[in-house]
Amino acid sequence: MNISEDRSSVRASPRLANRLPRVLDDALLGDWCLRHLGAPFEQVLFRSGFLSDVVGVELSDGVRAVVKARPFQPRIAGCLQVQAALADVGFPCPEPLTGVTRVGSMTVTAEREVPGGSPVPARREQLPSRCSSPA
Repeated sequence: MNISEDRSSVRASPRLANRLPRVLDDALLGDWCLRHLGAPFEQVLFRSGFLSDVVGVELSDGVRAVVKARPFQPRIAGCLQVQAALADVGFPCPEPLTGVTRVGSMTVTAEREVPGGSPVPARREQLPSRCSSPA
């Protein structure tokens, strides 16, 4: 599969209208990893996502990365810059491994896998005080 192939014609079923189709199939993922991360993936660690397609991979050089594909939005480049700056000063967040790349109408990025952890709770009262207190 050509990395620049437009996949925008793929449609989700009406029942899953907000769910993205799988963008990162193994052939595309292998080509993308080699081209943008410098090594092919050895194994897929996990697949996830709802509004984005998220795939954890282990590359042949031992690096573990999380590759994300989501609809293009200009703000994603700025988000990656902030995330990189935070990672550079030691903030515990995934380090971006690529800039913004495009696959058809999708933005594809990669970041270093951070093992463990859990998502931040959705409700304010469940947030740790350091996250919910004004500065």
